[in-house]
Amino acid sequence: MKNLNLKLWMLGITSAILLSIPFIVPHTGLIMLVAFIPLFTAEYIAAAHKKKNFWVIYYSVFFIWNLLTTYWLFKATPAGAAAAIILNAIQMAVIFRLFRWFKKIATGISPYIIFMLMWVGWEHVCQNVQISWPWLTLGNAFATSVKSVQWYAMTGTLGGSLWILLMNLLFFRIIKFIVWKEEILQSSIVAAIFLFIPLIYSQFRYYTYKENSGYKVTKQVAILQPNIDPYNDKFGGLSNREQDTILFRLASEAVTPNTYLVFAPETFFSPDSKENILLENTPDSNKTFKAFKNFSKEHKVNFIWGAVTQFFYAPKNQNGLFEMNGELGNEAPSPTATNIAGALWYDNYNSSVYNNPNGLYDFYHKSKLVIMAETYPVFRGKIVLQKLGIDMGGGYGSFAKQAERTVFTTSDGTKIGTAICYESVYGDFCRGYINKGASLMSVITNDGWWGNTFGYRQHLNYARLRAIETRRDIARCANTGISAIINQKGDIKSQTSWWQRGYLRGEINTNGFITPFVHYGDVTGFISLWTALLFIMLGIIHAIRKRDLISGII
Repeated sequence: MKNLNLKLWMLGITSAILLSIPFIVPHTGLIMLVAFIPLFTAEYIAAAHKKKNFWVIYYSVFFIWNLLTTYWLFKATPAGAAAAIILNAIQMAVIFRLFRWFKKIATGISPYIIFMLMWVGWEHVCQNVQISWPWLTLGNAFATSVKSVQWYAMTGTLGGSLWILLMNLLFFRIIKFIVWKEEILQSSIVAAIFLFIPLIYSQFRYYTYKENSGYKVTKQVAILQPNIDPYNDKFGGLSNREQDTILFRLASEAVTPNTYLVFAPETFFSPDSKENILLENTPDSNKTFKAFKNFSKEHKVNFIWGAVTQFFYAPKNQNGLFEMNGELGNEAPSPTATNIAGALWYDNYNSSVYNNPNGLYDFYHKSKLVIMAETYPVFRGKIVLQKLGIDMGGGYGSFAKQAERTVFTTSDGTKIGTAICYESVYGDFCRGYINKGASLMSVITNDGWWGNTFGYRQHLNYARLRAIETRRDIARCANTGISAIINQKGDIKSQTSWWQRGYLRGEINTNGFITPFVHYGDVTGFISLWTALLFIMLGIIHAIRKRDLISGII
């Protein structure tokens, strides 16, 4: 029994390490195609020996994988990191437990196919709910192996997740044939087909891809990286005036007569006092906003930058009703609005701000908010549990969001999408900018929270997948971390260094082509989810009626 336990643990730990490598070692994405095999093998042996408490081993696999790849969360918040790692591992373990349950009521390859569908379906849910942590989506493992996944433009990242699980399943069946002499069912041929067709197509597409000449317009950009320490200087150490001085000194050096777009990072402006707010109702009353507005006019550039903003709603009228967008009602104007003195209501936003040379401006509000850092429960107009908040990813407070993406339109009609920090992890979310007409993309972020760890590098590389999915050039601006220019194939054309103040000049090209993924969305995840739910329902019926309803279907 000791030898059995040791063998199971060694197999489990091997899977945990293989699952982790592509997220921390560049250009190792193909390892994911075999990463589940040791875990499948351990499960097969445990089932054959009727091993009790095997859940401890497979939960440990997912826990170790989460810990090795996202330990850097502890730099921002030990409690939040522990919660993210433990809870995400629990969700993965639940899916694996359902897979083991299906093995008891279905035979052959059926439980493995259902496991594949359940996992991808769960990842689809994580892409479309507010409280989620999709950092370890399996398809993200190819973020530094972009030559292998150019077909993400058709399927999105979850197509990669499905491919990874399918290849693990096929390779595992080959191993079962070799070791346990089970029927192979032409798995070798099928595995070769599913392995080489996507890889060959992707390589071909990578080397033959040409940007759409009918829509291609080259824009000169300048990306500013002020490198202001988010812990010691950004939110209290330096005044807004001092931070403005740092940024506009960089901007003056970076901008040339040919510069079209300038970018500054997420939450560049955050109020250094209760009086010095950026009120969207009257933005010209804020000195930092006026400085950006004047710089845009003087240098004839479009400027996109990050700020913590507020929007105030009209107070109750004499009849006790609130006014919002010209309509009156009894409720607060927004579910996240905060009551002030029982009369005046407002929303906080983590915003991107756009200024153009003609003095026009616009706002977009971050809508994928970091739970317990940027969004908190609100009860009767009051924020609750804020004392349990964490420092991670951007500004602080309970922020509101907006239902749809906003794109900024320049005076020549160019439409620009701007994902704010955490939003760039969500592929299905980011396609919303393109469907609103964005011909190029940008990401503004503040990646200094996690120190010199894997965190900011993973975040950068996930933007490369967004470039492939949407076929849009991306200008990525970080307070610190890495600012970069990414082309439509996911290549990093140029980048800054970690924890270094500076700027980046370069060219980005517009594109009006709509990829199948942008047009149709995450079809892979959607179909996987509903098919998995169907099989779960059939499994429940089987358990009640003791009839085999699954093996006959697959």
